[in-house]
Amino acid sequence: MFSPFTRVAVGNRIIGTGNPLFLIADMGLTHDGDVEKALEITRQAAAIGTDAVKIQVVDYDMLMADRTAKYTYQTADGPREETLYDIFRKIWLEPDEIKAIADLTRELGIELIATSDYEPAVDVLEDVGVSCHKIDTWSATHKRLVQRIGETGKPMMLDMGYSTQHGLGQMLDWFQMAGGHGALILHDFRTDDTAEMNFRNIPHLQQTFGYPVGFTPQGRDERLDFMAIGLGIEFLEKRITLDRNTIANGHFKALDVEEWAAWAESVRFLEKALGNPAPEPPQSDLANAKKFLKSLYAARDIKAGEKFTDADLHSRRPGNGVPSDTIDAVIGRPALRDIAAGEMLKADDIG
Repeated sequence: MFSPFTRVAVGNRIIGTGNPLFLIADMGLTHDGDVEKALEITRQAAAIGTDAVKIQVVDYDMLMADRTAKYTYQTADGPREETLYDIFRKIWLEPDEIKAIADLTRELGIELIATSDYEPAVDVLEDVGVSCHKIDTWSATHKRLVQRIGETGKPMMLDMGYSTQHGLGQMLDWFQMAGGHGALILHDFRTDDTAEMNFRNIPHLQQTFGYPVGFTPQGRDERLDFMAIGLGIEFLEKRITLDRNTIANGHFKALDVEEWAAWAESVRFLEKALGNPAPEPPQSDLANAKKFLKSLYAARDIKAGEKFTDADLHSRRPGNGVPSDTIDAVIGRPALRDIAAGEMLKADDIG
């Protein structure tokens, strides 16, 4: 069985309760297999506030038994169809190129997260010092891959997508029984049907499994990202590109660097606005309380010695007199002086 961790270390950062929202710039598709482009995205992402960049290591020959399977994606010039084999072939990075990216992330003080689609990729990523391993939803049944990641002792990030609650629990069991600890669960879906997006799953996953939960959007719509923040996610992934007009998979649905920077600024604003999970009035309201709360006033002329009744008193602004919520303690007590109608009561007016 899995054991819950409300905080998970990813390299030099902590994800989870009480820590800043962890932002991931996903360039798994948008480096186009060009290491220089990947390095430039990494530099730009670090400069605009990302905590990590993400790549993927896919052996297209090993993964694609059917090399004719096709996939249609959107570009700036409209839809385009390619074989999945060619798509994965075009984003291949050699081990020394992955090492160059990992070295740069360490130099820049950010983390490297990488998706593996086959077991030997885990070894490549361990050799370069990846901070966190990830598997996508289509590897949810790849038991040996999950176990190999568990053996590394590094945290594992996993997409929900296809997975049910039972399937997720099964993956976590495989991971932990192999020696893994510190899982990170990404709420994920591949649908445009809002009725199937199931964002209420986010707090459910946190309560059920005890691990940090994040969100990985499949498009540009920031409204969904912001809703996920309000629901309490602890990390957030967003695709980044140097040029959305690049005619290749992933670019059109990504944010360019300037857009990503503006998005990150909005995320940090919303994160700060979440505040604490308890009633806590702002300083501005506390400062205004004397002006806008209510005090007790005489509703009629009251003679010294008369006992106060409800009919004798009104609650009116400002709130720098006898607080109106103390009325029950005032009723039945004598007035110590003559009080004119419309006059604010003072503490030394009450016997």
